[in-house]
Amino acid sequence: MYTSYLKILKFHLRSCKFVKCLPFEFAKNSGRIVLTRNLGRIRMFRFQCVLSVIYTGAMFVNICFGWLTLTEKFQGIVFFSLFFIACIHRWNWNLDITGIQVINSFLEFEEVVLKDNPPPQLSLGAKLMRIFIPTAGISLMGAPILQVLLLIFAPCTPPFIMSMRPDCKDLAGFSVTQLGLHLFEGWMFLHMLMAGGTWIIYVFFTGIVSLLTYFRILKGYG
Repeated sequence: MYTSYLKILKFHLRSCKFVKCLPFEFAKNSGRIVLTRNLGRIRMFRFQCVLSVIYTGAMFVNICFGWLTLTEKFQGIVFFSLFFIACIHRWNWNLDITGIQVINSFLEFEEVVLKDNPPPQLSLGAKLMRIFIPTAGISLMGAPILQVLLLIFAPCTPPFIMSMRPDCKDLAGFSVTQLGLHLFEGWMFLHMLMAGGTWIIYVFFTGIVSLLTYFRILKGYG
């Protein structure tokens, strides 16, 4: 049932509101997800969308035309793929509400059609998803922290900004400028991952689990 994950989704939306990476919020009066009326959040969201494209494009250029060795290019492709997927899923300049309509449809269906039905016994897959979805939601916020730590100890890791310098490995010591650069890249990863991960986790994965649950309920009537 989708409502089983609603508490986790609300926490995720509050986190996204703090980061300003999504133009949507949970309306307590209606119990549905709505488009925010805060113009500042919308402007920041669109700025992050454009910045994500520029940042991901710079990574692509660095891998294809930069100073990286063949081994470093293959290493950089791993990180680039993650950023590229997040960039694609988070792009929503026109504020399309299709994603939240899917979530609201699940909530509406359970509230109106399934309100008198007791929740079915959880299958093994549903039990595993009860663990996976909260863990994945927490990972969206934890992964950028790990990235910052990685860049602090290995600043020349491709395809990040420092690796674009041909003399990166010759730079020694710690500097405030480098730390600021690592924090910027951590912030980029944070808002891209949280925005893009919303649709992968709370529409795709949670949606599949909910649909399978509905089929089990309908099968019980057969």
